[in-house]
Amino acid sequence: MKKRLIIVCFVSVLLASCSEHIVFSEQKELPKYGWDKNDAIAFDASMTDTLSAYDVLITLRNDETYPNQNLWLFIDETAPDGTLRKDTVQCFLVDNQGHWIGSGVGSLHYVSVYYKQQCRFSQQGIYRYSIKHGMRYDQLQGLNDIGIKIQKTSEE
Repeated sequence: MKKRLIIVCFVSVLLASCSEHIVFSEQKELPKYGWDKNDAIAFDASMTDTLSAYDVLITLRNDETYPNQNLWLFIDETAPDGTLRKDTVQCFLVDNQGHWIGSGVGSLHYVSVYYKQQCRFSQQGIYRYSIKHGMRYDQLQGLNDIGIKIQKTSEE
C-alpha cells in the first residue's frame, strides 16, 4: 500500500511539472458522422509573452475506423495584426508495421504532432489557428477530436 502511494505521488508530481509549461490547450470534438472537407476547426490562443520560445502541437484522438496511415491538415494561422500564414502538415497515425502511433486505451488512440518548434510570438494578442483536413474524403471518418497545444520549449 505504501509503495502504491509513493508511485501515485511521483506520477502526480511528474504530470504537474509537465503541465506547467503549457500555456494553451484546447480540444474540439469532431462530428460523429465525420469531418466534412469544407469545415474548418478554429482555435483562438491569447499570447502575451513575445520573448520565450514555444512549441505548437496538433493533438489528435482517433479510433480504429480511421481509414489511412496518415492525415494531411491545412492550417491557417492568423496573427493579431491580421497577417495570415498558410501551412500543410502531415500527421502519421500508423507506423509502417500497421501499429497505431501514440498512446491509447481500447480502440481510441491519442497522438501529438509538432506543428512548430521553438517559435516566438512576435505580437501580443489572439492567434487564430483554423484547421481543415486535406484528405480525399467528403466526410472523413475515424477522428474523434482535434486540438492545439502551445507549450514553452523545454530547455535542454
